[in-house]
Amino acid sequence: MLIKKATVEAIREYVLTQNKTDLPIVDRCRDRTGWHTPEGRERIRKAKLGDKHPHKSGLTDDHKQKIRETMTGTRVGEFNPMYGRKHSPDTIAKIRQKAYERPRRKWCVEPNGNMHLIEETAILPDGWQWGRYFDPYKPV
Repeated sequence: MLIKKATVEAIREYVLTQNKTDLPIVDRCRDRTGWHTPEGRERIRKAKLGDKHPHKSGLTDDHKQKIRETMTGTRVGEFNPMYGRKHSPDTIAKIRQKAYERPRRKWCVEPNGNMHLIEETAILPDGWQWGRYFDPYKPV
């Protein structure tokens, strides 16, 4: 059911329409989705300020690996939120307009092989070349 429905509200509505035998429906999700009070939010904010933030120095490699293992394959095929859907023509037009407004960028490469995407109007540093791969024989 979670795969077919995008939100908890959609699942609730589906269950209510399919409950033909009047079975009791227990909705435990609503209790956990309540918003924090403003005072509670302020307490949480103060508890995580500065050095007390759990990810102040970034995630550890072990934590990143656990996230990677957990998330691998969760958005493939029918598990992808856009599976079976299409953007509307209006949305496509908005995406296209934003793409036109973004500055144009080109690939450039350092002599050691590191690639970068920089704006077309930027001045290329000495020794760097336009393109994805460094060619030591390319004329300057």
